Amino acid sequence: MVSCLAVRVALFRHDFPPPRFVLAGMGFAAGIVGPTMLLIGRIVVLSAFQRSLSQLFLYEDFILGPVIGIGGFLFPRFLHSTSSGRRQSTWNHHALIGFVVGLAVLATYIAQSSGYALVSSVVWDSLVTVYLLYQISPFMRGTGTLSTVLRTGIEVVPVFEPRRAKFKV
Repeated sequence: MVSCLAVRVALFRHDFPPPRFVLAGMGFAAGIVGPTMLLIGRIVVLSAFQRSLSQLFLYEDFILGPVIGIGGFLFPRFLHSTSSGRRQSTWNHHALIGFVVGLAVLATYIAQSSGYALVSSVVWDSLVTVYLLYQISPFMRGTGTLSTVLRTGIEVVPVFEPRRAKFKV
């Protein structure tokens, strides 16, 4: 999938993808690194930290990166949010913010694999919520089922996420 995406971007796309897609790329990278680490673990014994980190990459970041990266781009369009028009920032500025958020999420996975599950869970919740609120105006005007479901989903991310603190390897 990543190789097909790379060919498409390299040969057929003449402009940059939306800057928030940096997080999607980081999620795809985690989707490659996680299973690779687990495959290496079939040959070499991985420590509990390495095994936990590879599982977090595969089961969480591979999904989270594309959801918040592409979601940060699409949700305002679904919800008719005016936040995109308010911020006149450059592509590099938005890409840098996405990259920093991606690195911070990676740091929470490292902290969780090191045994700081509760702290990493609180930081993860804060990061994702603040990033999505930065991308999407808190005063979303969209009506209908799709808007209601998206608003509800964004609001309950911090409520249902503490299950990460119970993640066992």
